[in-house]
Amino acid sequence: PPSPLRASDAVPGFHAMMRGPLVPRFRVADPPRPPPVLPPPIVPPKTLEELKAMVEEVKRRAVVMREANAEKLRKPREPLPPKPEQRPGFVAEIPSAKKPLDWLGERARDCFEEVAMIGLQRMPLLGDPFRSTQFLERRMLCAFDAIAALGPGALMRLEPLALDSPVKDPARAFAAAFVFGCIEGRDALGAAERIFRWYGPSVDDIADGFANGLKLATNPLVDVVARAWLSDPDPSMRAVGIDVLGYRRTATPEELVACANDSAPRVATKALPYLGVLNPREHLQAMHDAIDSALQAFDLDLRDAAWTAMSLSAHPHVSTTLNRALGDESTTDRAAIPLAIVADALDAAELLRRAEAKPTESLLLALGWAGAADCVPFLIKQVGGKKKELKTAAANALDRISGARLYEEMAIDPEKIEVEDPPTPEIDLGGPKPPKPLPLAQKISDPRDLPGEGAPDALELPTTNVGRWQQWWNERRDSFRAGSRYRRGHPYTPLVSWWELDQWRVTPFERRMLQRELVVRTGQYVPFDPFDFIPVQEAALQQWEPHARSASGHGGSWSRSMRR
Repeated sequence: PPSPLRASDAVPGFHAMMRGPLVPRFRVADPPRPPPVLPPPIVPPKTLEELKAMVEEVKRRAVVMREANAEKLRKPREPLPPKPEQRPGFVAEIPSAKKPLDWLGERARDCFEEVAMIGLQRMPLLGDPFRSTQFLERRMLCAFDAIAALGPGALMRLEPLALDSPVKDPARAFAAAFVFGCIEGRDALGAAERIFRWYGPSVDDIADGFANGLKLATNPLVDVVARAWLSDPDPSMRAVGIDVLGYRRTATPEELVACANDSAPRVATKALPYLGVLNPREHLQAMHDAIDSALQAFDLDLRDAAWTAMSLSAHPHVSTTLNRALGDESTTDRAAIPLAIVADALDAAELLRRAEAKPTESLLLALGWAGAADCVPFLIKQVGGKKKELKTAAANALDRISGARLYEEMAIDPEKIEVEDPPTPEIDLGGPKPPKPLPLAQKISDPRDLPGEGAPDALELPTTNVGRWQQWWNERRDSFRAGSRYRRGHPYTPLVSWWELDQWRVTPFERRMLQRELVVRTGQYVPFDPFDFIPVQEAALQQWEPHARSASGHGGSWSRSMRR
């Protein structure tokens, strides 16, 4: 018999219960009705005798039809139920009591929707510290524990509930993977897989939501199921399988190499970063061949994955490759920040030269990541420009280099507060530009009653007042040495990246870049992802601290370490 259920403590638990198997539900169509018996068709007459016979047959059929209709009319109608007596002060009609299984189904639905609502929305918003979302995690775990506490009856209601949902959305895919992935039994993971295949693995958002749920699951059979998907004919299933195995650090080098060389770009895109993290010496040539093949692909996401693998594995040509991508108009903005992560003094000078020639939002942000003191006057000049996007990007870059904390309250457009990734660069292909996308509230509303754009959000962000930045630079320019690298006002060392990852209010994308930077600058690797639960992130930060300290020698240097 299973042990008693225990509530999840900061991280999801693994619940076992006495129950029957979670069998699939099949939808069977109603049996077809037998076709009505029709009289034989009347043959067109050719003689007068046949015409008389046809007339008689038509009269006979009319009499038969009239009698059949009369028989239907003679049937008495069912009397209407009597109306309850209306007495003042009393309920006119008492609803019937709910059956226990119906009540369980309603409670299970509430808890399942709670997990779905919070699961993919628990990332911190712009300007929030990452620890501020822990209350959302606890709320999600309470909803998951409640489903297990309701018993097998509630668990059996989840699959029909997910399959019959009006919208196949990533949130429900995450909830199905997370809830069933933390319940004992192979049949629980089978229920999650059925939901996933019904929702559609080929949809990127649904596949990512389902994979994120399995990454947090506690069932030890998750690895077995994900490994079976590597041989699935559907490339979407293979991509989810290697993504889950790589995240949980259970993928073998052979599996990563095979998936990195997969013919489907989606599979290779998921496998290459994990292959770079593992950096297997016995498969070094195979990894380099997979990276070279990805760099020649037309898929830009696959090229991003190749750059990530090169950075994490300390590839000898990573800086050269990113500089070459920086010269291509289609990949300039994509390669800017990855180059800044691995940059030396020459790379930082190249970033500054390209930003001076044609400033873009990504190039200005990359200057902040590179941290060269020589680019501060140029960034201050960009803060005094006219374009709002460039002013904001330059201010953020200055704040990353200086740590001056020159903040002011700014108005942020609605839905812009959920910022995770840098803006996707727009490639001018000629012709009219597409219209500006509508806000989500207007997309889903009735066109006859569209809501307004909404009130802006007020946040404290780096100031775009050029006078304040110029005054700060005039007072502190002597503290910055030309040719050195700075981060948050300190000469750069890996310990500053660790401090920024732990204490500063940075977005999830920036935290992933800081994790990559720690790997590049220390040569060590500790599993860390902003999607993990807060206690898991804190434990990873504790493991990172000694590595960051031991690699923090001369401040302001551009040195990179080889992977160990």
